[in-house]
Amino acid sequence: MPLVVGGAAILTGMGALAVAATLAPVDSTMLTYTVTMSLGLGLDYTLLILLRYRQARRAGLAPAVAAGRAAATAGSTVTWCAAAIAVTSCPLLVVGVPWAHSLALAGMLAAFVTLAAALTLGPALLSQLDHRLEWGTLPWHRPGRGTGPWRGGGRVRWVRGAERMMRRPGRYALATVAVLALAALPVLHLRMGLHYDRPALAGTDIGAGLAGLERDGVAGLTTVALPHPGRATPVDTFAFQQALKTDPRVTMATVLDNGRDLTVMLVADRCPPDGAAAAGFQRDLRALAARLLPAGQPVLAVGPAARLGDLAAGAVNGLWQVLAVVLLASFVLLMVTFRSLLIPVKAVAMNVLCVCAAFGLLTVVFQDLGGGGADINALLPLIVFTIVFGLSLDYEVFLVHRIAEHYRRGGDNTAAVLHGLRHTARPITLAAAIMAVTFGGLMLTRRLDFQQGGFAVAAAIVLDATIIRMVLVPSLMRLLGRGNWWLPRLSVPRRR
Repeated sequence: MPLVVGGAAILTGMGALAVAATLAPVDSTMLTYTVTMSLGLGLDYTLLILLRYRQARRAGLAPAVAAGRAAATAGSTVTWCAAAIAVTSCPLLVVGVPWAHSLALAGMLAAFVTLAAALTLGPALLSQLDHRLEWGTLPWHRPGRGTGPWRGGGRVRWVRGAERMMRRPGRYALATVAVLALAALPVLHLRMGLHYDRPALAGTDIGAGLAGLERDGVAGLTTVALPHPGRATPVDTFAFQQALKTDPRVTMATVLDNGRDLTVMLVADRCPPDGAAAAGFQRDLRALAARLLPAGQPVLAVGPAARLGDLAAGAVNGLWQVLAVVLLASFVLLMVTFRSLLIPVKAVAMNVLCVCAAFGLLTVVFQDLGGGGADINALLPLIVFTIVFGLSLDYEVFLVHRIAEHYRRGGDNTAAVLHGLRHTARPITLAAAIMAVTFGGLMLTRRLDFQQGGFAVAAAIVLDATIIRMVLVPSLMRLLGRGNWWLPRLSVPRRR
């Protein structure tokens, strides 16, 4: 069932991208992340509805009624989850990098398509195929046979472990935070950059052309535009040109002028455009132009090295904007959902810690242990942060929604936390496993940026669904007690 709905979401998403491609370019990154998110979210959302449907059927409800009940209960949770994905994707639109805008649209498209498929196709198929859902039941899940991990003795042992955690929540919380902080430590020596993926380009015409340009010492060709509107005389570039010709890194420096309002200098250097040497040469080039060209002369540099530098700088600068908007939007969304102040504060803090831990592991695997000590792609923080935050909010809604339901019925915080764990541990574990496998599949591609992104997201999901969602969140909610549900009320003065 989840595979059918996930496949339908993928086809719908690809169809939407095909329509969008007639209006604007659709790149491979947008296509890859739309398909990956559509598959993972489609499986997750359908799984949640399917589990609620089976609970309703075991309670004796008819198939159509059970499907409606599942769509009404789990559907509400799924809707909030899709909203979380859309909310965390929107901030990418504020970044001044067109590539980030494509990712934002991919995330929002995947969220809306999978939500529509899960709430329409899912319940319809469940009610129609009810008599076939139990076909192929695994032997250890058949009545009277086996004690699978969520049945019989296995479930009893797991519940006892949760009860022990409720008796010593402080110890469990401190141990979990210590593990996450230890995993996040390598972030302190994280190196970021933008590089050509030479292994992926090997054997292609582009790779051969790049290698030829680097051999000839002109791979770092930079066009320096010097506009001079309002005066026909060319810009005096003699001193600037002579200084460049004496630089051992420069192989050519030629000046052209259109005779009206623009002087252009073509500068070729020996530095590969995606290396640290090229970035240093670009800084020296701008400093030399500011010193030797006429005062107030605008200098516009265009070329592979300049483009990579501007893109990396835009991504790093935009990260802080995205971080601020995502944190604020996540806080507001959770506060409105659960009518609580401490739950969104706790969730935001844990999500930041989870992302830091994932990037710490990414640093160890690809930078410290990697064969070439590769830098981490400078665009990855934007991708990983928004995707992981959206998925983490999904799991937070899964768990806390059940806890809140039980707490508002009985008022016992500890019992509510145990109830939420008991009823969401399986869907959260399965949903996280699905997403981890889905994004982990990107590590099988030839592109290094996809490999790094897939590993970072998969690692963050595993950390979130295990030690954070199953240990840290319940421990903190047990410690906070009634404070979990505290929300100050604004007092409005009465008129006299």
